[in-house]
Amino acid sequence: MLYLRYQPQRFLKVRLERVGIPLLTAVPLITLPQFFMLKAWTQKLSNWDNFSLYEKFNNLMWELISHLWFLVVLVVLTTLGMLTFRWLRDQQRHIDYQRVGWGTVTLAVMAWALFWCVLRRLVFIFQPEWLMNGLFSIVIMLSLFYLPFFMLGALAWKHPPLKEMFTRFNPVMSLGAIVVFIAYYANQRFSSGEGWLYELDALISTLMGLCMLNVCFCFGHKMLNSHSPRIMYLVNASLFIYLVHHP
Repeated sequence: MLYLRYQPQRFLKVRLERVGIPLLTAVPLITLPQFFMLKAWTQKLSNWDNFSLYEKFNNLMWELISHLWFLVVLVVLTTLGMLTFRWLRDQQRHIDYQRVGWGTVTLAVMAWALFWCVLRRLVFIFQPEWLMNGLFSIVIMLSLFYLPFFMLGALAWKHPPLKEMFTRFNPVMSLGAIVVFIAYYANQRFSSGEGWLYELDALISTLMGLCMLNVCFCFGHKMLNSHSPRIMYLVNASLFIYLVHHP
């Protein structure tokens, strides 16, 4: 929406302010004190004095980013949006979105998830220590994982047929959400990190994300798309809960 409203440079400035300021504010107010609490009062960082300089930096990155990983990913995806949104705009000349259905979207997103799995497996084989690096894991791997959903949101905003597809009830996607959740639970329970846990998790989570997009959007559009004081109250209450839940 902002990209369509502003010039690209103006979009980047406005969006990075909205995402980056909460991130930069939360680090000194929340995750930095949290780091010192963990260091002083728990065994998690008990060997801090024996860590190498890299180990100290890496652990600090994990703890400072912590639960704020989604803001870091949004900063990365917003910056990438300067390229991805332009590419999507160029592609719309070749795609008839009236004919795009769940099958096409699912195949495209799952193909990207498969690419992500291959990339992770190659890193695991040749440079496994990268996966323990906080900046690489969040800035590179998580950003790549969520990139198709970021682009899909932009496309749904721009093209009404896609939005209608998401907000229209689809029994296959609803049933799929249940089946894929069971698969997700089974993978978490019975797979191991030395095996294919993370690759299977990526494929299952991607498919579950698509199914839940339809479930959440169609029921939300049907039940919450009205001017109701009760709904407004819940929205306002949820904002307060969101602000205080991490501390």
